Amino acid sequence: MNEIATAPILADKTDFIPKEDYISREFARREKERMWPRVWLVACREEELTEPGKFVTFDIADESIIVTRDGAGALRAFFNVCPHRGRRLTKGCGLTAKFYCNYHGWQWNLDGSNKVMIDGGDWTGIGPDDVGLRPVRLDTWGGFVFVNIDGQAQPLLDFLHPWPEMWESFRLQDMRYRWFKTTRLNCNWKVALEAFLEGYHAQTTHRQVNPACGENRWECRTFGRHSMFYDANPESVGAPNPNLQYLPELGAEAFTGIDDRRERIYRYLKTVAGDLNCLFTDRMVEAARRLPERVPADCDDATLMGAFMTLHLEIAKRDGVDLSHLPLEDFGALGTDWNMFPNLAILPTLDGLLIYRARPDGDDPDSCLFDIFPLERFAPGLAPRVVREFYDDWRDGAFPRIFVQDFENVDEVQRGMKSSAFPGSLSNPRAEKVVWNLHREIREMILG
Repeated sequence: MNEIATAPILADKTDFIPKEDYISREFARREKERMWPRVWLVACREEELTEPGKFVTFDIADESIIVTRDGAGALRAFFNVCPHRGRRLTKGCGLTAKFYCNYHGWQWNLDGSNKVMIDGGDWTGIGPDDVGLRPVRLDTWGGFVFVNIDGQAQPLLDFLHPWPEMWESFRLQDMRYRWFKTTRLNCNWKVALEAFLEGYHAQTTHRQVNPACGENRWECRTFGRHSMFYDANPESVGAPNPNLQYLPELGAEAFTGIDDRRERIYRYLKTVAGDLNCLFTDRMVEAARRLPERVPADCDDATLMGAFMTLHLEIAKRDGVDLSHLPLEDFGALGTDWNMFPNLAILPTLDGLLIYRARPDGDDPDSCLFDIFPLERFAPGLAPRVVREFYDDWRDGAFPRIFVQDFENVDEVQRGMKSSAFPGSLSNPRAEKVVWNLHREIREMILG
């Protein structure tokens, strides 16, 4: 028997995550039975359901949910299954006057009541009132539409704590999609999500920004089931990474010969904005470019960041986006990246959010559906019309560079975890505590 795999010290470490959490069909089955039905899950955004008949299909493991707005304007959710023979009724998103089963022609109103039961008189003791679509518990916060499959979860605001208290004043409901892409990844949903729940990997995977991303000191905070990480070094942006000597360069030409920190910050934001196509907006890049207008090269960090914030607000107001009502003094407390338990990773800026959502793909622990949907603050009437895109293979999706770099990792991680020489993950107890906290909560739910 492999001594590494059975070493008792590994099982005793709080930062150790057994590989079975990622590759075991039994573990995935327990998640499906004991976790996914019991939590609140983001299904879509209210902006996608602006009129009666608009709907979004939300798939999670073996369940499929229809989220829609009925004729009276109320949001509703139903299990996406015909009560006659079990056929699913919808795919993707759309606009409809009714829900229709393409197998035998049964139909339902937008409120879930049965509209047509073909040859209903053939049944004895069963009529249209008995075959309505089964409802799913639904609630909203911050413009997000949440569903709870078993209907037994605690109230949404209690489940989300401390999100409502910390984020309410930032008015997430005012944000709109910038774009929305979904792809299938050849890895467990947790492997995919965890690629976006720690900053420890960035200096290696995304090393094109190392010359200007400084010495990040990643620290984590946990809030029960939810958690976040932040950079405890306020002077990291614009400074070179001290680990450059250990890492091969990748596209660092943009920073060659640039010693002015103002210019390095500008080039850093411009590089990352181009490599993400979201999060760092054109307004932020312009604010960084114009820093020499406001502060000298040798100013202290507080003065530099203050000038950046002032420019950012001025440019946003010019563009018709008023950020002055936001509690800017509290923004730093939101950190760099959050895990909204169980399956969201959320990166905030004043201009918007970058959101990742990972979902199990049926009952296969080696496959997941992965969504990326950045939100942004737009001037009234200028939000783009976004159509959800799906790619069975991420290589066909023209994903920006940073996502490609992460996708290249996760497939190899899933394969590598199956090695007999790998008993489990030794997560960094400081920089990867968010990852460990996710597994702690999952294990409490499904094994406790």
